[in-house]
Amino acid sequence: MKSIVITGVDGSGKTSFLDKLEESSINARFVRVPKIEVDQYEGDLKKVGLFINKMGEKSDELKSPTLKIISIFSSMLFFEDFYAFQQSHSPKVIFCERHPLIDTAVYGLIYMEYLNQSSALTNDLEIGEEEGHVFEKIAQKVNRNLGVDQIKNANGLLLFLKDWFSDAENFKVKQLSKLFNIALPDEVYFLNAPTEVLYQRISSRSNKEVHETKVAMERMKGLYTKVLEDAQINFKSLDTSDWEPTRQLVDSFTERFG
Repeated sequence: MKSIVITGVDGSGKTSFLDKLEESSINARFVRVPKIEVDQYEGDLKKVGLFINKMGEKSDELKSPTLKIISIFSSMLFFEDFYAFQQSHSPKVIFCERHPLIDTAVYGLIYMEYLNQSSALTNDLEIGEEEGHVFEKIAQKVNRNLGVDQIKNANGLLLFLKDWFSDAENFKVKQLSKLFNIALPDEVYFLNAPTEVLYQRISSRSNKEVHETKVAMERMKGLYTKVLEDAQINFKSLDTSDWEPTRQLVDSFTERFG
């Protein structure tokens, strides 16, 4: 079974590309983060996905970088569980929209300044008993993966993230692999286009995220290239200024894994 990651800056066409693959007859399963396709999952994993999505939606509504940081991190932390669930269906390939060992480094570098400004988790997210239980699961998972017992609650998680990402070594694949308990994928496709094109594609979004400015998007494009090269992973960069290259790639994957 192959694992293939489709990544890139917002507006590069990741979601549209994967939607086309899902509509095809391909023998594949899909993992998407940071917004989780919760209807694919069940039980506690579905509850985790619902809460991660709730944090992401609330962070956009409130324009809260703190909530955005925790929602993105939580989706990456549970990536291994979402992946294992899809793997249990024995597909020929699992396609992933983003990946913890690649995208965490990019988003971490963009959000670090906001992380350093945050002293506590915003109280604007209503956390009931069930949500509190999910936060406990997030904390327990970090503690278990790293063999520590230092995170007890949401604010403890925020302090951990500040400490973890203040060390440049922790942006590297070796350390991120320990944190997320996941390996690099078999193939990576980096979808890219001129920043003006990318920004135009997301211009109609009502709630722009912190990283959805022209300056941030331009910086992220460079960070993706650096992270992928530093990881020494074989990746292909695809110019998605128009949709023909992605249509061709859909056809190629359909032939390989149909």
